[in-house]
Amino acid sequence: MYVFKNVPAKVCEQCGEKYFSSKIYGIIDKLLKEKSELDETMVVPVISLKKFTDEAEAIS
Repeated sequence: MYVFKNVPAKVCEQCGEKYFSSKIYGIIDKLLKEKSELDETMVVPVISLKKFTDEAEAIS
């Protein structure tokens, strides 16, 4: 998983949805393919829903 900071987004004038331009997607794709040097790393907590979904299915 990668986190990209300071990514410029556009906003749809009709619905307000935020999106990225194809140019930005191209830059991200290039950075991932080139295995660019990382600016920093971070620890991301992970929670599995398996236990909870198994319990919910057993009840229903």
